[in-house]
Amino acid sequence: MNKEAAEVKVHILGDFRLKFFEKGTTNRTLKKNGANRGAMRAHYFFKTAKDNKEKEIFSSLDNLISTSINRVANKK
Repeated sequence: MNKEAAEVKVHILGDFRLKFFEKGTTNRTLKKNGANRGAMRAHYFFKTAKDNKEKEIFSSLDNLISTSINRVANKK
């Protein structure tokens, strides 16, 4: 976290296996004998959760900022 910056990044795909559930895979086959290992379709668990919470967080921040501005304006 950079204390001078106005943003924070959280790396949720730290475990390499989570990437396969989030982004999916193409059809996989072994080079040795051509055995089919299948494919995984993308589920986008983290993207969906982030998008849903992002709206909630920004609306909450908006309300807090508006309340603070109104409080300061009413004092004068």
